[in-house]
Amino acid sequence: MRTEKENISAPASIIQVYKQAFDCARRTDNPDDKIRAYARVIDFCANSVTCRWNPNIKRNMLLYWAHNNIAQAFKEKNRPQDALKYWQKAIYLAGTNRQKAAVWEQMLDTWGEAPVGMVKRCEEIIKISTDLAKIYMQEGQLHEVIRLEKLKEKVSSLLEKADG
Repeated sequence: MRTEKENISAPASIIQVYKQAFDCARRTDNPDDKIRAYARVIDFCANSVTCRWNPNIKRNMLLYWAHNNIAQAFKEKNRPQDALKYWQKAIYLAGTNRQKAAVWEQMLDTWGEAPVGMVKRCEEIIKISTDLAKIYMQEGQLHEVIRLEKLKEKVSSLLEKADG
C-alpha cells in the first residue's frame, strides 16, 4: 500500500509550491508549521535553475509573500530579529509602493520591540521612516508623512540623549 506522502507528486513550479504552502499555513495556527511551509517556496526557487535565474513579476510576488509570511510567523513567535531579516528580503522583492509600505510599517513596529541597543533601534526607525515617508509623499498621503516626521523627531531626540 502506498502512503499519502508517496501519492503527492513533486511540484513542478513555484506556483504549485506556493499553493501547497498557503494551504498548509491556512490549516494551522502553529508559526513553526507556517515557517516550514513558506520556506519550501524559497528553497524551491533557490534549488530550481529556472526559478532562480528567471526573475519575473509572478515569481517575485510569490517570493515576496513567502518572505512576508515567514516574517509574520517569526514575529508571532516573538523572534523580532528573524522577522526583520525576512522583511528586509521582502522589501527587495516588493513590486509596488503599497507592498513596500506595508512591510516597512511592520518593520517599524518590530524595531520598537527588537532586543537591540537604543542607538541601533533609533537609527533603523529613522531610516525606515525616511523611506516610508517618500512613498507616502508620492501617494499623496500627507497625514502619514506628518506622522512619520513626528516619529523621526521623537526618535532623533532619544538618539541625541543616548549619545549625550
